[in-house]
Amino acid sequence: MMRRMVWSTVAVTLAMGLAGVSPVAAATVASSLPAQGSTVDGVGWHISEYGYDQLHAQGIDGSGVTIAIAEQAFDPNSPDFVGADVTYVPLPDECAYMNEFVTPRQLSHGNSVAAAIVGQGGPGQIQGVAPGAKLIVYQLRTLNSTSPHWRKEGPCVDALPSSADRFLEAEAAGVDIMSLSALSSGEPNYVQTAFLMMREKAYFRGGGNEGP
Repeated sequence: MMRRMVWSTVAVTLAMGLAGVSPVAAATVASSLPAQGSTVDGVGWHISEYGYDQLHAQGIDGSGVTIAIAEQAFDPNSPDFVGADVTYVPLPDECAYMNEFVTPRQLSHGNSVAAAIVGQGGPGQIQGVAPGAKLIVYQLRTLNSTSPHWRKEGPCVDALPSSADRFLEAEAAGVDIMSLSALSSGEPNYVQTAFLMMREKAYFRGGGNEGP
């Protein structure tokens, strides 16, 4: 899972780099990234294997860049985020009951994506590719739309933000890069994509775990 996630952060890192250095410098660094194949032990193996240490040495560590991700669950108190600039925007109070149904997989996904980006490293902790970036984590609904709990009547029906709502919040917050990998099934939302493209914002989406 982590290897797939690291590859997904390559594009985020390059977009982050382009926000802070000239195209020529970014292209030079990108061309120097080592080929896939070698392995490095430990939770920070990807930093040297894929050349992120070269980016960091040149000051390309995400500083001055704001990245947003949308996840179904997230634990901001994880040791990986001690010292990181992370803001967590949970579900509205009216929808807090949904957290009763958060699965370990959803929590693991949210924390792993965030750590792969801004993890601060250290003994036993994940080193992120952009440890200097500001990260905003927006929580999405935690229940499947066919679940009986989803149909529960109450104020949450109107208060629950969609992924499109989170995009609007992120853009208003001045986010430079938006990544949505928690919900990767189905066709991409072209309205969301166009909205960000017209504002010259970078948008990344999960390709799905089943192949298509």
